Amino acid sequence: MCYILVAAYQIKYLWTHIHEKGNQQQLVIGVLALLFEVIGILMAGLSYLLLCFIAYIPGIYFYGQARKNNGHEYFLSKGELIVTVFITIGALIGMGLVIMGKIIV
Repeated sequence: MCYILVAAYQIKYLWTHIHEKGNQQQLVIGVLALLFEVIGILMAGLSYLLLCFIAYIPGIYFYGQARKNNGHEYFLSKGELIVTVFITIGALIGMGLVIMGKIIV
């Protein structure tokens, strides 16, 4: 899952710097990496993704603390908050499925 975020950032960065030498090829590599990771997660199954969401919850806290320590006014930006809500809902669903025995860890 974390490599999806790496590939997405690569795409975002290179899209804003598309006219620099070599960035068009790197953009293609980023898109291919993102597609590869998405297909891999779909093939592994949604239960794996939900379990990953559980592991991301502590990281969100530490990320927010690092933002505050670096002078940001808010713990998370609006976009980050939206993603955090999505991850939290997925984590809650994952924990519920683990408790009900639908996902075996």
